[in-house]
Amino acid sequence: MSRNTLFHAFEYAIPIEVCDVIMKEGQALTHAQATLKIDGNLAVKDDIRKTRLGWMPEDNWVNGLLANFIAQANKSIWNFDYQCSQGVQFGIYGEGSHYDWHKDEYDLPFDDEKRSEWRGLSRKLTTAASLNAGDEYEGGDFEVMDPWGNIVAVPELRNPGTVVVFPAYVVHRVAPVISGTRYSIVSWHLGAPFR
Repeated sequence: MSRNTLFHAFEYAIPIEVCDVIMKEGQALTHAQATLKIDGNLAVKDDIRKTRLGWMPEDNWVNGLLANFIAQANKSIWNFDYQCSQGVQFGIYGEGSHYDWHKDEYDLPFDDEKRSEWRGLSRKLTTAASLNAGDEYEGGDFEVMDPWGNIVAVPELRNPGTVVVFPAYVVHRVAPVISGTRYSIVSWHLGAPFR
């Protein structure tokens, strides 16, 4: 197990034709402005996160596709125990959209979720995939921060079909999009809290 590895990238792992199908399905979803959980309540905070989101059903084939990459990366690098997925989030980052520095792991396990199978679990692994080419938008870079505060660019994620897997405790961001639109999908896998 290596807790020091920040991420693993599978470059061009999803064929462009499949990315196009995922984008079509994602664009057909109902989209809403992203919210953040602040003091247990959901709120829109555009200064921290400005993105339009849609949720794919948990039994959608895209969830299985991403689960495969999480399983591969986890087995070869981290070997974390995890149990289930939270589903797939389709993200639309238009001009001015961004998501400031954050981690996907919450301080406490889920306890008040509608999904009883999530109670007592924490986010352990995140996977993110680019659906369109980086030359279709300016800005919008995905970056992670190492334990010493150094910013590490992940340029691979500008390539369509590239999948990045990383532990949910890794601090990361999507820099502001200057022009164009960035499309992505993200999913999280949950397990017993780290101890």
